[in-house]
Amino acid sequence: MKKTFKKIMSVILAVLMIATTVPFAFAGVTASGTFGSGSSLTWELDSDGKLTVSGTGAMPNYGYATDTPWFNQYRGSIKSVVVSEGVTTVGRMSFSYLSNLTSVTLPSTVTSINDGAFGGNVKLTEITIPKNVSSFGADVFYGCKALEKFNVNSESSYFKSVDGVLYSKDGKTLVLYPINKKGESYTVPAGTERIGESAFSKNINLRKLVISEGVTTIVREAFTEALNLTTVTIPSTVTVIDSYAFADCTSLTTVTIADGVKRIGSGAFARDTMLENLVIPSSAEKIEDAFNGCKTVHYLGAESDATVASGIDELHFTVYTTGTAATCMNTGTTDSYFCTECNKTISGAEELPIDKNAHNFDTAGKKVRPSYNIKTKTWSDGY
Repeated sequence: MKKTFKKIMSVILAVLMIATTVPFAFAGVTASGTFGSGSSLTWELDSDGKLTVSGTGAMPNYGYATDTPWFNQYRGSIKSVVVSEGVTTVGRMSFSYLSNLTSVTLPSTVTSINDGAFGGNVKLTEITIPKNVSSFGADVFYGCKALEKFNVNSESSYFKSVDGVLYSKDGKTLVLYPINKKGESYTVPAGTERIGESAFSKNINLRKLVISEGVTTIVREAFTEALNLTTVTIPSTVTVIDSYAFADCTSLTTVTIADGVKRIGSGAFARDTMLENLVIPSSAEKIEDAFNGCKTVHYLGAESDATVASGIDELHFTVYTTGTAATCMNTGTTDSYFCTECNKTISGAEELPIDKNAHNFDTAGKKVRPSYNIKTKTWSDGY
């Protein structure tokens, strides 16, 4: 009897030891459901915080995060999202504002990710874009302040990742720059032609941006609320700075815009309160109400040179003066722009040093031979 009891106890003890050393293989189901009539998709949340969406077809679009079936009760419990093969679209606001979400797995069957699908997920650090995704809605990753990089399936025909930044496959469009990408400066590479909508919006770390020659368009809201951005250099190839492109960049102090821009959209630099004496080149043909909340902005041209929205109190016009060439006798000056409202030169009027090779000619057409006085350190005429 004792031997039998000992054997039973030994078996029980062995089972208990195994149970404490081997992880439990299956997590329990916490909640599950469907997506309503007409949809074959189902969802399931397990006790480990994994939310799985299964079935065939497109996920529904939601007006708000609170409309999703898991948000109100389980948003803090969801740690990972797995969308299974067969799902074709990630619906609007589907997985937004899940406070503990750190991991997302998407299948090759997904072809589109709709507006705000992953917005506000503050612990999500990276995501991989599947090979068949061909389009993104607006603000898909808006407010994902921990996001450091985008990965893209190497078989994608639509997108690629360049050092963690999302580009179109041909490299012509910078689609999205991760909000928390490390590094304080970035140069948009040669070959890029377009900076996409909200591409740098709400960026945390970026302070200095250089846009390479070749970029032609900065799309609306491209840099909205990039709160630490201080310096931007815009090349002559850029013809359009679209609406609200640099709005609410409250640390922005220096913007260099090369001659070439044609249109500056409404609110392009709105509420950039640290930006002083922004100079707009005379190439700008259409200036909308772009500077609300800014300090003085100067346009290097006469008021008649461009179509300007009325009531832009921040915009001052300038008077152009042609410079003078330096000679072997006299210094010269560069062309200049003078603001009568500020009573100061805004650009140019820089002194050009005497050029001993830039000779004058006398009335007979003979070249003047200058001489140099060592004591007075001046040039004088001589024949």
